[in-house]
Amino acid sequence: MKLQYRQFHYLSKQVRSEMRVKRASYVRNIKNAIINVFGSSSIGNFPGSKAMPEEVYMWKTSKGVSDAKQNLWKKLENDGDDGDTYMNRITNEVLKDDDRTAENCAFIVAVVNLMLDSNIRTTVLTSELLERKLKEFSEKSNDENVDDSQELANNDDEE
Repeated sequence: MKLQYRQFHYLSKQVRSEMRVKRASYVRNIKNAIINVFGSSSIGNFPGSKAMPEEVYMWKTSKGVSDAKQNLWKKLENDGDDGDTYMNRITNEVLKDDDRTAENCAFIVAVVNLMLDSNIRTTVLTSELLERKLKEFSEKSNDENVDDSQELANNDDEE
């Protein structure tokens, strides 16, 4: 799906208003999907909401979580579906087909990136954090076409 900058900017505004209503439920479902897709034996469980920033940082910089972040957009080997990625599996676990909108997919990409970003030393995602991430995606697309959310996440890794 290709989005123009204006379309993405409009979508991110829409996401912000819808996000306030759905945020807590979606974030919880996305966190569960991350653990389910990568496996708690590989990445462990998210530190609790009252975890100290140092504990969150240690988890986010662990080998399993670092590997998970690097592999989000890589095609799965030995899988029957040639285009399947970890991010696709997370999205499939969170959304039903009729909920699969550009807004919801952008929201999932934002949450996953924040949850695995070692610069974010909390597992509690505020509206401000989510809005900032969506705004970063929007700004990075500038007036260029954005070829699906993978391009957005790849741009996020360049920071």
